[in-house]
Amino acid sequence: MNDAPFTRLPLPLEVWYLVIEHLHSDTRSLKNCSLVCKAWRRRSQPCLFDVLSHSPREDPVDDPGLKVTSRPAVPQDHMPEDSPPRTLHGLASFLSASPHIARHVTIFIHDLSRSNSRNLSLPMLQAVLVRLPKLRNLRLKAVHFLDERARDGMEDEASLSPALTATCPLRPLTELHLSRCQFTVSSFYRLMRLFPSVVHLWFGAKLHHSAFDEAGAIKPSEAGLAPTGLQVNSLTITASRPALVQYFMVNVPTMAKSITWFSLYTSARYTPAIISSLLAHMPFLCRLDLVGYVADDIDRIQSEDDEGLNALRLTQCKHLKTLTFTPLAHDGPWEFELPQLLNWFMTVDLPGSVLELRFHVTTGPLNLYDLQSSTDIRTLWAQLDTRTASTPAQVHFSFQAVDLAELVIPAQAEVDMLRHFLEAALPRVTKQGRLAVMPK
Repeated sequence: MNDAPFTRLPLPLEVWYLVIEHLHSDTRSLKNCSLVCKAWRRRSQPCLFDVLSHSPREDPVDDPGLKVTSRPAVPQDHMPEDSPPRTLHGLASFLSASPHIARHVTIFIHDLSRSNSRNLSLPMLQAVLVRLPKLRNLRLKAVHFLDERARDGMEDEASLSPALTATCPLRPLTELHLSRCQFTVSSFYRLMRLFPSVVHLWFGAKLHHSAFDEAGAIKPSEAGLAPTGLQVNSLTITASRPALVQYFMVNVPTMAKSITWFSLYTSARYTPAIISSLLAHMPFLCRLDLVGYVADDIDRIQSEDDEGLNALRLTQCKHLKTLTFTPLAHDGPWEFELPQLLNWFMTVDLPGSVLELRFHVTTGPLNLYDLQSSTDIRTLWAQLDTRTASTPAQVHFSFQAVDLAELVIPAQAEVDMLRHFLEAALPRVTKQGRLAVMPK
């Protein structure tokens, strides 16, 4: 046994606590445990627990829903013997009693998608957040934030101790994800006032029915309710209605004016004219990403507005540097739909500030890369070559291959195949040195 090579395991610091707790009465084993003396060294720091996921289930006995993970991941059974907390009240108490875990968490995920009670009290959430001093990423899923008059079935805030409900300023967030959440206007404002700034706001929320009056209009918010200094550098809209996004653009002008990167998952509700009205509130926008256009949108949008994509009015974006399109396959053959969509994107009028057009191309069948498969396909790519080559010289074109199902970067061989095809299909812009395929 003495001849066995020494191996240092990159275990999280919390595991060392458990080792010491388990062996504290066995001095002989403790002295022989070389792991313990390595626990306090700096090399262990990158493997500390940094992700806290709280997702209450309907059967708390079998699945309490608390996970604390690290990067790289560690076994989930290395948790304290006490039953994990099933409410935010219990979680706040747990974190208060476990600072060795709380002080290293940078990502907190609260998921109520599998819970019957989705109503959440802001003081309850804040009681947890103040226990996470290094929090940078907050992800809320299927959560309902409601006003006092609309609340039902929430945890009792009165049961919290003053120490847990004390109002403390929270640090700026790198990311705030609101996925399938419901709010009233005032409760959304209350949440956003907790954070002086958010680098990236991922907004997939809608208003609760209590936020509308009898006529179906959004109830006017109270004077001074909106956060006055909210800064959001990047905004992503996934499944929210245009009227709601427009409402916040108008009523939280500091947020709109601070946005430099806007990403939108398009749908039939987001016509180019509606998108243009949103862009009008972002005077310092530098990057615009439009995700989800399909071939059927070409005829639909053209029938709704003769201007087509030019109804976006991109020329109003005086600081726009990068424009990204992510077309998606639909019912027709992708090898035909893709060049059709790319040509459609090239009809948009660009402001003089644009330096790069990006296309995230979902990978398809091998005949996608066969220029000889059809005369119509060759014609479409020739038209695209002419259009790209005739753009101002400062505009470069970047293509990135992404997986059709998961929108992730595929294998390098597939990326190389796309690069070789594009260099052959777009010879003019390739010769001009303005074509790039990422990643290289």
